[in-house]
Amino acid sequence: MPLLPLDLTRLVWPLGLAALLGAVGVRQVSRYWRMPPGTVRQQVRWATFGFVCGILFFIVSMLSGLFADALGSDLLFPLMVASAIASLLAVLAIVAGLLLSLLRYRLYDADAVIGRSAAYGVLTLGFVAVFAAGEKAIEALAEAYLGGSLGATAGGIAAALAAVVVVPLHERVGAWAERRFQKHLLALRHDLPHLVGDLRETVGAGRIADAAVTAAMAGVQASRAAILAGDTVLAAHGALPDAVASWAHGREIAAEPVANAQRDPLFPMRVPLASEAIGQIGWLLLGPRPDGSLYGRDEREAPVEIAAPVARAIEIARVREARDRALNDRIAALEALVMPAPRRDRAASG
Repeated sequence: MPLLPLDLTRLVWPLGLAALLGAVGVRQVSRYWRMPPGTVRQQVRWATFGFVCGILFFIVSMLSGLFADALGSDLLFPLMVASAIASLLAVLAIVAGLLLSLLRYRLYDADAVIGRSAAYGVLTLGFVAVFAAGEKAIEALAEAYLGGSLGATAGGIAAALAAVVVVPLHERVGAWAERRFQKHLLALRHDLPHLVGDLRETVGAGRIADAAVTAAMAGVQASRAAILAGDTVLAAHGALPDAVASWAHGREIAAEPVANAQRDPLFPMRVPLASEAIGQIGWLLLGPRPDGSLYGRDEREAPVEIAAPVARAIEIARVREARDRALNDRIAALEALVMPAPRRDRAASG
């Protein structure tokens, strides 16, 4: 029995529609890559993601329908059901992408959603491929060396083999998805601790705080950020230091409930800058994302991970600055005692 139906005229409509969708998809993706970063790019990203998912589901639906016509018999009903479900999912994916884009709701979650979808898709395909290849290989080995079929045992062994292979694959695919779709968050987690560790020996606490605020804003895509140490605003981006100081004046940040903090329009996320060796020295304050939404799980975890090295770097720089000031004052006092008065006057006039 041929794999495809002989009446090729039935392929004109699905192939034509697939070509049209493919052309529109390529145009949309090329337009997305040319756009500058910002809210509009995030909107187009959601629409593009929904459109690509819709095309994939449509391909599954078309192939299921073709195989149903070609194979018939017992596989006709399940393949037709799969084709109908895939068609429905294609429409839902396209509509959902457009709605998320138009409503501008949680636009900045697109990176995490696309990355996880790609990772799960690769893992699913990898598991199915390893399972199918393993089962066939085990059956062939059994027939060659044991003279018979293992039946369900071959499937069990293949499933166990696929599970063993998928576990390290999951880590690799997850790391790839993070590097590809969440590179700013990855840079915040891995690069900032090394950066502040180097800066703490050479620059002041303000420079370190400024570098941390810059990296935090880029990593979680915050609209504003600041570092507060006691009553001092060490660094602020997206908001004036005076505005941050006014916001913090008389406010018990640690005692404020999380629900109330999340409703705060200026800094809904507050991360304590603390380390076991030095205790808490201040707060990393983060504003909402440009679309007004709060952060997902990854964006909430990353600032917590970098809080300890940033706190240590700032405290070490502050201690070093205080020691240098005390040393300079002592040197100036000793020079005042040792240097004769006329020489001091000449040195001052010179």
